[in-house]
Amino acid sequence: MTIDEFKKILVKGHVYTSIYHFTDGSNLESIAEHGILSKKQAAKSGVKVSVFGGNEWSHDADVHKGLEGYVNLCFTMSHPMCHIAHIEGRISNPQYLPIDPNI
Repeated sequence: MTIDEFKKILVKGHVYTSIYHFTDGSNLESIAEHGILSKKQAAKSGVKVSVFGGNEWSHDADVHKGLEGYVNLCFTMSHPMCHIAHIEGRISNPQYLPIDPNI
C-alpha cells in the first residue's frame, strides 16, 4: 500500500477521521512554536524537547530502522505506548494532538 492509498482510506473516514500524536503537556509550548518535530528534526534545529514519550530502546529501534526522521503517530486517543510511558513516569501529563490525515 502506498502512502497515497493509505491517506485515501483515512480521508474517507471509515474508522479514523484523525490520526494522533501523543506527547507530554510540557511539550505543548514548543509544539505551538515549532510544530511537531521528529527527534532528528528537533536535534538538527536545536529545539529542546522537554519530555520524550519513548524510552531508550524505542529511540534506538527508530534509529536502527531509519525512522528517527519521522514523527510517531497513532490511530487512537488511548495508545498502549502512551499508557506505558505514563505508568513508567516518562509522561506525567499525556496529551493527544489530533492531526488531519491530509497533512
